Amino acid sequence: MSSFSLYMGSPDTYNSIRFIGAGFDQTINGTQMFQGDTSQAWSWGKRINFDFGDYKVSQVILSSSSNSFEVDNAAANFAAVPEPATWAFMIMGFGAAGAVLRRRNALSLA
Repeated sequence: MSSFSLYMGSPDTYNSIRFIGAGFDQTINGTQMFQGDTSQAWSWGKRINFDFGDYKVSQVILSSSSNSFEVDNAAANFAAVPEPATWAFMIMGFGAAGAVLRRRNALSLA
C-alpha cells in the first residue's frame, strides 16, 4: 500500500503503529502520532493519515502495551493490479499483432 489512514480516539502514549514493507520498517508511538497531545479526553478523536512516498508497505501492526487502542474506519490505497482476463487479452493481442506482421513479411517476400 502507498498510504494508510485511520480514525483514532483517546490517544495514549503506550499505543504504537508499525509499518513494514520492502526496505521500510518504521514504528510510531502515540506521542509521535499526535505531536505530544495525549490528553486522553473521552471526546478527543482524530483521523491520522500516513503517506509512504515511494515505499510500498505490506504490513500494519497496531499494538498497545496497556489495555486499549481505540481505532475505527481504517483505509488504505493499494497499487492497481490487472485482473487475469486483462493479462490474457493483452497476451492474445501481442500474439495477433505478431501473426499479422509475420504474415505481412511472408507476403512481401513472395
